[in-house]
Amino acid sequence: ILKHRGYTIENLCEKSTFLEVSSLLFNNKLPSDSELSKLKEAIKETSKIPEGIKALIKSFPKDAHPMGITSAAVVALSGHYGHLLDPDLSDAQKQEIFPLMLGQLKTISAAVYRHGQGKDIIDSDPTLDYTSDFLYMMTGEKPNPEVAKSLDVLLILHADHEQNCSASTVRVVGSSKANLFASVSSGIDALWGPLHGGANQAVLEMLEAIQNDGGGYEKFIAKAKDKEDPFRL
Repeated sequence: ILKHRGYTIENLCEKSTFLEVSSLLFNNKLPSDSELSKLKEAIKETSKIPEGIKALIKSFPKDAHPMGITSAAVVALSGHYGHLLDPDLSDAQKQEIFPLMLGQLKTISAAVYRHGQGKDIIDSDPTLDYTSDFLYMMTGEKPNPEVAKSLDVLLILHADHEQNCSASTVRVVGSSKANLFASVSSGIDALWGPLHGGANQAVLEMLEAIQNDGGGYEKFIAKAKDKEDPFRL
């Protein structure tokens, strides 16, 4: 059974959005309409990354691993939001940094992807919802609503992983009173590992290999069942 703060994952995926679930995890309750509207507005105001962060992303080779660039960009935010480096954030600072991180991470991730593709970085479109805006910044095109909804559900499924490797890393680094930017950056580094988030990369590479082979998945299932074949699903 998978629950986020007492709500079943099936119920959240069907009836809520990623931003509602994010607010649930942060405040231990689902937001009211006015609270959700306030969060959305705050994220729209913080979805534009500083020019210095854009320059940092562009300074990397285009074939650099996206996790390394993302980690560097997130920790570099500490230089742009110095008033949020206090070891013990006030309640007001916590309410400020929560939408800031949601807005900045969305745009940084899309910018890193665009850079790797050799394309210009696209600024956030405040008229779009969170996941639609992320897809727009990646592709430059208005996203298919079904694709945006699928991504939103995917983000909900990944929203709370309790004590996994990256979440534990963020907590350990944060326990030293390191600022939140440094703590989250360390979690991204942990997620980079092939036994954690890197496993997702391996899955995508496997699916591409199956597609390039002609898409005959039965062949690969048979290979996986063959004890003499080193291939693994």
